[in-house]
Amino acid sequence: MTLLTDTVRRVRNEADLATFRSTVLTEETANAVLQASGGRVLNNLPLGVGKSLWARTLIEGHLRNPRVDLIVCLAAQWRVLEEQPLVREVQRLGLRARREHDVAVLHGRLPARCGDLDTELHSYEVAGCGSLGRAVVCPQCRHYQRCPWPRQFTRAMLKGKRVIFGVQAYLERLPQFMTQLKWATKAKQILAILDEPAVVDAPMRGHVSYEELEAFRAVVEKLHDGDPHGVLHGWLAVLDRLRDPRARLDGAKLEWLDEEMVLDLQQQGLAMFGDRFRYLGHELRVMLRGRRWRDLNGYGITYHRRPFLRSVDYILIAADLPIEVARHRLGEPGLQELYPGVQVLHEGTQIYNLRSSIGAATYFHTHAKQISYAVAQLVAKYQAEGKRTLLVVKKRLARKAAALLEHDLRELTRQRFRVRINPRGPADIARPLTVPLITFGVVGVNLYEGFDVAIAVSSYNASPDVLADLMNELHAPGEEVRTELVARAGRRVATVVGYAHRGQAFDQLARAYQHHIEAGVVTQAMARVRYTIHPRTVIFMQGADLGLPLTAEFTSLEGLRQHFGLMSRRESEVRRGHEQVAAMVQAGMTRGQIAVALGISKRTVYRRLGVTRSIENTPIHSVSPGADRLSPSEEGNV
Repeated sequence: MTLLTDTVRRVRNEADLATFRSTVLTEETANAVLQASGGRVLNNLPLGVGKSLWARTLIEGHLRNPRVDLIVCLAAQWRVLEEQPLVREVQRLGLRARREHDVAVLHGRLPARCGDLDTELHSYEVAGCGSLGRAVVCPQCRHYQRCPWPRQFTRAMLKGKRVIFGVQAYLERLPQFMTQLKWATKAKQILAILDEPAVVDAPMRGHVSYEELEAFRAVVEKLHDGDPHGVLHGWLAVLDRLRDPRARLDGAKLEWLDEEMVLDLQQQGLAMFGDRFRYLGHELRVMLRGRRWRDLNGYGITYHRRPFLRSVDYILIAADLPIEVARHRLGEPGLQELYPGVQVLHEGTQIYNLRSSIGAATYFHTHAKQISYAVAQLVAKYQAEGKRTLLVVKKRLARKAAALLEHDLRELTRQRFRVRINPRGPADIARPLTVPLITFGVVGVNLYEGFDVAIAVSSYNASPDVLADLMNELHAPGEEVRTELVARAGRRVATVVGYAHRGQAFDQLARAYQHHIEAGVVTQAMARVRYTIHPRTVIFMQGADLGLPLTAEFTSLEGLRQHFGLMSRRESEVRRGHEQVAAMVQAGMTRGQIAVALGISKRTVYRRLGVTRSIENTPIHSVSPGADRLSPSEEGNV
């Protein structure tokens, strides 16, 4: 089977999706593409297509008929991992049963469970001496015999496992994590599944100061004479070459240290230097594998911390992640998209975009009231039609937006609407009059698949500095690319400065990064209502290209209001005033009585009814029926 690079396939409705899932999104297809791509695959299909279910199918198929020795599935967050039935099954087992099970679930340390020992364990972890902390502190805990955490990385717990579940924080903290699992399990062939890979966006630079290097070298030198196997001799040689700015590290190697030696180094280091000591065993391996350079200020060495994935096959599952960004971040030019020709969007979905700067954080506070009033009318309109709406906003604007929206909804509908920021579970959104307001970038279990509408209350724009930092994080000094965000035809577009860099395709890379950190974040949040696979109404507020076919696009809030038949706050106030006066006329009240009752002048009463001074003494009840409508010019005078 070949990759689908030149094939275009559109999934337009539920029937297409069912066919796609049963014939294309299968275990057999995945295995064939993995083989064709050299074991480097990106599944960047949109949210809702079934990527997580597909990963579960791969794991269950492996347990029935193994094609590799071990599958390692790492999720971005623990609560996402808990959606896996196998994870819940293992969690219910005791420690002995877990050791015998062919599936392992790696847990993070729970500070609350550690109680009074938490502070001491944390101090070991800060120094990079977590192994020593588990050996020294954990046996003092009353939960030690039942707690899986202290022994979960030992060979006794991992040997023979066929599936290992965990969170990606392990890979972020320890780039050679896969290598360690390979050693502990004795697996020859590993398939890693990285679900919504946070490792792509994780910081990829590390730093070691010369002071830390000298302290670590002193500890290694002290233990060197007592090393019966001479393993530390190579470590000393590497540390000496790192001390010398003129020395090169070509061909340098570090032999693996056994657990006893690691504990001795950590214990001796803390004894000699206290809280000034940092165990560098893991970081030295990273420094030898990646690029590194000495700081110009002379404080130490900076180096790249890409995760080591070359020794395993892997699948990245990341909705809408541009392939160019994934290749650049992971340093893997051979990475292939699983289904590059597939386009998923339900034919019944309507997508709108307000391409205006009013939703940007810089201008939001100035325009917040008019944005809120328009959005509240839309929410009320859809609620009257029996539809529920999900609202999305930038995190730092959430409190203000929620307060305004709740006030406007109650004023417009006279109902007890409540706007909840980032609800935690189904119980928080059970009431029909509860409107969830989530923030861009929120990750977790989907609660809104049954919602009908998603509306952005603000834009989500990345600053030029963020774009430049991400692109240049994997470059050494002197290789940085200058980037900027410019307006072209009313759209925000990322570009690089300088002809040479444009000629090296950095322009295209900059736009891929912009899509990832702007449109990618926005579509991930809005797709909580699953607009790609169900007919939905979605209203964005982005200045950059979303990469989606739009039903309509507006360049001003007024354009959006006209399309949906909404009123501005001023128009609404004028209409309410007119309706109030008209009702009093129908009740037989005179001009003077209405003026006194409303606290306005008699002239304003006439203006609201569209009458002139020439009929000033005419009883109000005799004004012609058409006089209760305001013309545009009169409306502006009220």
